[in-house]
Amino acid sequence: LPDLAVRIKEITIVLLGVLSAYLVFMACEHQEIDALWGGAILTVIFLYAWLARRGASSILLVLLTTAGLLTLALLF
Repeated sequence: LPDLAVRIKEITIVLLGVLSAYLVFMACEHQEIDALWGGAILTVIFLYAWLARRGASSILLVLLTTAGLLTLALLF
């Protein structure tokens, strides 16, 4: 049963990542933003899923997200 719980958690993370990327992609279309941004976000989500699978802590993922958003804010 614990193995099943771990598998369900991993599947949930991947599905949430895919859903998030899809929503970002759809939002980019409505805002007339290049579709490559949706692909970039999808890549980042897969990277985060890979890091979570490798045992990265949640605080590391939060710090990476914050650093990325601050970088984007400075660029645009």
